[in-house]
Amino acid sequence: MVQALQLYFREIRNVLDKDHMESNLTEELLEIAVAGIQEVKGQRIVVLDFREMHNAITKYFVICQGNSSTHVDAIARSVEVFTHRDANEKPWTVQGLRSGTWALLDYGDIVFHVFHKEQRDHYGLEELWADVPRRDIPELEGSEVPDTEAVSATNTQAVSATDTQDD
Repeated sequence: MVQALQLYFREIRNVLDKDHMESNLTEELLEIAVAGIQEVKGQRIVVLDFREMHNAITKYFVICQGNSSTHVDAIARSVEVFTHRDANEKPWTVQGLRSGTWALLDYGDIVFHVFHKEQRDHYGLEELWADVPRRDIPELEGSEVPDTEAVSATNTQAVSATDTQDD
């Protein structure tokens, strides 16, 4: 009986350790991706925390914006580059890059919404999910919007280069 209880508690501890480790990886991926957004001067970065919501399909939404379709593309590509380079993670799916108004990058536990300013104001995801905890990420000092065409070209080359490397 004692051995069975010890085995049972060891199993519970293993599950809890695994959950804790996965949580740390999600937090690390979140930080890496936000750095990618900040690198190309993504604006109004907001993290919505769904972890306490029953039956949520993800743990976090990260919402940000660019002020042109090229800037939206550059932000999305930068998230891909940073997460692949620093965490060896690729999105499960990427949607909307061609439209340039709303790109969605789904990493499972984190879903990134990169909007053009007008689309963000129109859809109002922050207001839709006003009942979940929200964290506003401060913009970096001197965050002038970069030449987004040059950034997008650089990020596209970097993503292409990482896709050809062996995993």
